[in-house]
Amino acid sequence: MPSNNHHFNNVIIAAGPVIIKDNKVLLNKHGLGNLWKFPGGDITSALNDLETWAANKVKEEMGLEVKIGKALKPMVIWQDDEVIILIHYLAELVTEEIKAADYIKEYDWLDIDNLPDDCSPNIKPVIDEYKKL
Repeated sequence: MPSNNHHFNNVIIAAGPVIIKDNKVLLNKHGLGNLWKFPGGDITSALNDLETWAANKVKEEMGLEVKIGKALKPMVIWQDDEVIILIHYLAELVTEEIKAADYIKEYDWLDIDNLPDDCSPNIKPVIDEYKKL
């Protein structure tokens, strides 16, 4: 964690749904790197609230409609000269047929009790919070 007098050149806020069904979480590989991530992404417009943004991102990435529910563990990641604020929402599927966007490298329903090592650092803490609900 940076010192209190550190100045960030960039603050990124990202929102996304956490979709769990039958003890499996929907994750995909998108963007930079090759890590499993929740659907969702950086907030690039002030037109929507965070919940609507999260629902729209999963529709864009995975072709799924969801009902956004309870906010889960927010996370802050410090990286070089930027700070990334991740907002997670528990979500229920409204539709179930996945139609992944072309830029989604891979997707899968992964067992929440046996997550792979190549998950983004926010995945396991959020799943741990979900298990406590």
